[in-house]
Amino acid sequence: MAHSAYHASGRKEFVGREQELAVLRAAWDSARGGAGRLVAIEGEPGIGKTALVRAFLAEVDEPVIKVRGIEGGPPVPWGVFEKILAELPQVSAADRAMELNPQADATIVGETLAEYLHSGPGIVIVVDDAQWADEQSLAALMDAGRRLLADPVLLVLAYQAHDRSPFPASASPGPAKAWRQMLQSGQADRLPLNGMPPEDTLWLAFANGLQGLSLGDAAWLHEATGGNPDYLLDLFPLLSSNPIVIGEAPLPVPANRSSGIMRRFGACGPQARHLLSAAAVLRQRRFSVAKLRDICGIAQPWPHIQEALDHALLEVPQGSGRELRFPQRVTGEAIYWATPEQVRGPAPALRGARQRPGGASAPHRRDRRRGRRPRRRPAARRRQADAGPRPGRDRVLPAARHGLHAAGTRAH
Repeated sequence: MAHSAYHASGRKEFVGREQELAVLRAAWDSARGGAGRLVAIEGEPGIGKTALVRAFLAEVDEPVIKVRGIEGGPPVPWGVFEKILAELPQVSAADRAMELNPQADATIVGETLAEYLHSGPGIVIVVDDAQWADEQSLAALMDAGRRLLADPVLLVLAYQAHDRSPFPASASPGPAKAWRQMLQSGQADRLPLNGMPPEDTLWLAFANGLQGLSLGDAAWLHEATGGNPDYLLDLFPLLSSNPIVIGEAPLPVPANRSSGIMRRFGACGPQARHLLSAAAVLRQRRFSVAKLRDICGIAQPWPHIQEALDHALLEVPQGSGRELRFPQRVTGEAIYWATPEQVRGPAPALRGARQRPGGASAPHRRDRRRGRRPRRRPAARRRQADAGPRPGRDRVLPAARHGLHAAGTRAH
């Protein structure tokens, strides 16, 4: 954990990312040497794009201009370009006050920006949340970037990628295609950010005061959250105050992540909610329509399934016509915790003190501590065991069915 940055709330939110930092440092060294560069940082919300940029900029001594797109409502034409122009010291007051026509040619505007940057010192220009920037400014920046092959300028754009491009889906296909072509050139670096690996998840937990986790626990948290740093940082306080039985129950869901899910859940009718609760109690990656029908006792579940699909609470996996799943793991977890405890079944979710998963064999516990996958039985023994009774699983469905039917009498 050589580098760290801090969230506005004081939480430490940045560990690792050494390879990504190395790419940014190399791009800046190249730009300072007179070969302008573009770095595109792509990733889902909360994956650490802003934190990565912040950690890199902390090492830069030269001038930096940082602007960001604003979520909500249509972007103002040339809004991002005008913010950049206002920060460039070599731009005259008259030019800063110039009002651009929304229909102005992005090529001409990009050429003008390149001329300003060509006459200035080495500089880093960052556009964060570029997916919310206006299309005109993005096109002008792209054009300027092509013209700065021999200038000490580093352009960094961080965005939630749509088809490997910051341009919105509503934009014409031309700019997005040109952007992808630029990323394939020798002048640009594309940095797709993935979730943090379990090792960095463990460091992040330790840096934020959550101690006592093993590497196996961190691997399970990584699987449950996708290694999303924002999700983990929201989750750590809940794990500190309510230690969980790692691997036994769904994770607690931070309020800022459950609120939108619960609004959509509440907008569904009683039988759709009944069906969603059944799916959440099953706690399976995929579940068949027949199994939901069996548990819920709803003879014609498809209208209610369609209602859940319309509210983005379920989805049909690609290539499967009779199976369903939650769009994200957190969707099922939020619905699980919103389901009454008597429906969820007897398995305790939160403990007064942290415990290991009950019923796990000693070798499996050792595997979890070492961050390994639990050992699998030989195939012959698995088939023999699967052919016999399965007390744990055979108790789950009747218990879930009983609880859901009891709740269903109120829902119907």
